[in-house]
Amino acid sequence: MAIYDYDNQIVGEQLTPPVLRTDKQLSWINTLTAHVQNLWSLIFEDYRVGSVYPNFNIATTYDLGNRIIWDDKCIYEATSVTILGVGQSFSGVYPNNTVFWTKVNDNFIGSDERVKYNSQLIVLEYALNNWFLNLTATDQIFIATNNITSNLFLMGQTGTYSSTMANSSLFSAYFMPNVASYPTQYNFTINVPLALFTTLGTDNTNRENTIRIFADKYVLSGITYNVTTYP
Repeated sequence: MAIYDYDNQIVGEQLTPPVLRTDKQLSWINTLTAHVQNLWSLIFEDYRVGSVYPNFNIATTYDLGNRIIWDDKCIYEATSVTILGVGQSFSGVYPNNTVFWTKVNDNFIGSDERVKYNSQLIVLEYALNNWFLNLTATDQIFIATNNITSNLFLMGQTGTYSSTMANSSLFSAYFMPNVASYPTQYNFTINVPLALFTTLGTDNTNRENTIRIFADKYVLSGITYNVTTYP
């Protein structure tokens, strides 16, 4: 048992004198401490380890306390009650309706896992597929690296670090024109299955931005990339 492990039923029984450990008394104590247990579970299980709740479905009927993962990858809990404080079931209500739902976690991936994410190829590929719940064996998000930058003249601090240019080169007009315009170069490319990409927004700009919002957290500063689809 870890130092932070907590079970309100065990603690309640241990702190109650043996003569008072009746079923009725322990049930009352468990009821009083249930909120503490819920908070512990939210922090040390959902936030630290991660959540495996089902995705939100507009047609599903939800009861008080049910939790789901919405499109923003946050965790929401059904918290709708009647005027008398009794939990009520409902359906057809999106999680952004705060009368029926309460956001309890900003990320369904546990902090223990997220701290291990970085920009290494295999790690970033795994993180992208995990974040977008693309867990099938095929049609994975993958990264193509080592995009080659060609036909560019490099100017260094001294001639040793600059590209070579002959005095009478036939290509001098190409490399050193009055107005230079070179194609955009990228260090790597994120390839996303088309079927997944179309679900990430209302248009291609929004869809690409959805990818970038996550990837930009881990891509090193100064490294550029583009997003494309396949097949």
